Amino acid sequence: MQQIRGVCCALLPALLLLQGCVPRSVIVHDGLDTTVLDPQTQQPLAGVAILDGGTWVAQSDAQGRVQLAPERTLKLVPLMGEANIMLSLLACKDGYAPLPVATRGGWNADYGQSQVHREVIYLQRASGTPSHACPGPLK
Repeated sequence: MQQIRGVCCALLPALLLLQGCVPRSVIVHDGLDTTVLDPQTQQPLAGVAILDGGTWVAQSDAQGRVQLAPERTLKLVPLMGEANIMLSLLACKDGYAPLPVATRGGWNADYGQSQVHREVIYLQRASGTPSHACPGPLK
């Protein structure tokens, strides 16, 4: 059984290459280094969640700083093609309107920084109906 598994593992890369697929490193997101402030008070906002596709990936500290290291992943893509990447990092805090803080999309999306990067971002207070509920903190 082990021998069959070993042969299959050895042949898989060749089979994928024959199918026209190669592993390629693609950008998931290019990181984030910013400070989150309340626009009315100009005070830093602690506990702002940074969401990647609904998953909590970072949180602002007491000074409103958020630092998120860039992330890449391996994807199998056609030999002459690229991987379609859609990204949206969202800043979210109860009582405030959610705000996109980094977006990119396209084939491999490997063309420079995200369009929404800023050194300081301002979360607007939600008006009217209760704001979007953010998921729980990082575990």
